[in-house]
Amino acid sequence: MALTEKKQYLERLSICQYRLFPTRQGEDQQKNYEAAIQFEYYMERLDETDQLDALRALVNTY
Repeated sequence: MALTEKKQYLERLSICQYRLFPTRQGEDQQKNYEAAIQFEYYMERLDETDQLDALRALVNTY
């Protein structure tokens, strides 16, 4: 039970991070890079469709 709840929590957290990532993008390339590094950890916990969109956003940032 606890493992299931932890997994669900991490999935929800990843989705929140995925939604926040584009809002952190701006004109400052250094801040964009830092936001991308922070987001990378959460990307692998997203479902496949969101992972592809997130990967595209990361590529554009880098």
